[in-house]
Parts: sequence; C-alpha cells; structure tokens
Amino acid sequence: MRTITVTNFNELNEAFSKYKNDRAWIFRGHSNFEWKLVPKIGRPEFENIDERACFKSWKRRAIEFVDSTDLNDWDWLSIAQHHGLATRLMDWTYNPLNAAYFSVKEKYDVDAVIYCHRPTYIAITNNNRPFNVPLTGSFRPRGVTRRIISQSGIFTIHHKPRIPMDEIDANYELEQIVIDKTYRDKLLIKLDHYGVNEYSLFPNLDSLSSYVNWFTSHSEKLF
Repeated sequence: MRTITVTNFNELNEAFSKYKNDRAWIFRGHSNFEWKLVPKIGRPEFENIDERACFKSWKRRAIEFVDSTDLNDWDWLSIAQHHGLATRLMDWTYNPLNAAYFSVKEKYDVDAVIYCHRPTYIAITNNNRPFNVPLTGSFRPRGVTRRIISQSGIFTIHHKPRIPMDEIDANYELEQIVIDKTYRDKLLIKLDHYGVNEYSLFPNLDSLSSYVNWFTSHSEKLF
C-alpha cells in the first residue's frame, strides 16, 4: 500500500492533488494509524453476535424515530450506521478535507491516517440485499439522513467484514496519507479555517454547542 507522511498543510494539499481529477476516489480518516480498516461489526467485541437478528431488532424499534416509511434495507442500514449500530458498512467521503477532520478530531498522541480508496466493485442495490453482496465494494446511499449529505458520504459494504480491507486479495486501489502526530492540532485549526469542523459535519444543536466550546477555547490560536 502506497504511504506518504505529511507534517504541514502544504504537504497534505500536495498529497491530495493526485486525486483531484478522478472523482472515483473516496477518503476515510482514522485517529490512530494502528486501527484496522474493518467495519464496526468486524471488531472483536462483536464477533459472537447475530448480525442479521441485531439489525432486524434495531429496525423494529427505530421506526418510531423515522418519519419516512418508504425505506428499503439499504436505507435502514445507512441510518443504523450513522447512529452507531454495528454494521458491515464503513463510512467514507468524497471530500478529503472531511476525512482529514475525522483523522484528527480526537486527541491521541499518535500519528493519524487518511485512507484513499478507489473502488472497483459498486454494489447494485436493486439486485442485491445488503447481507448478500458477493464482494467488498462501494455503496452510494440515498440522502436518508442529513449527516450523509453534510459529510459528502459514501459507504463501503463488506462481504467479509472481519477481514481488514488491506488484507483482502482484491484489485482495488488503497493508499494512505499519514499525518504526523505533531501536526494534529494545527491541522484541526487549519480545517476550521476552510469551514470543516464538527458543526459542518454534524449539523445539530449538540454539535453547534460543542463546536462553539472548541472555537472559544482555541480563539488565541485561530486569530
């Protein structure tokens, strides 16, 4: 897997320039470069659960919180993913700056990483059900939640969710941009300058409050 390390915004911008003329690339940020590239359902703490039964139970209760009834299982799985349920979906974005934010939003004293991925398999939602996809590939959701729209969101869906993407024998492209741990805080401030922050990605009152708290506590560094 091609890897480069950046220590400032000019280097990050140069790294992103490779992908600007090919809209097929998607991006994902990890706050810790050691985290495995697996969906939540593939983590060890969920290895003994019945994934389909869990999703069915969640959907039965979640309907009271959702206005629309014109939803299929792909829509429901998208909503579940964005509200924390362990699923075989993994969040990506078309906007590399959004991925950069997610890579440094948490305070860790380690390098962060942005994964850059060019899928070759696209899930055909009218032919397949989410639990029957034959390959790991991309899935472009409908705008069933505001977060998907705000985050320029797209998913990968994993036919073998416990195997990290970089260990699957596939012909898709996967690269990484490592953000040196010394640049994490400065990058977060730089991204806010370009309008990428917690409130822009999670547009609700809780995030607005959290963002204003962060903004005011960093005011000396922002101006």
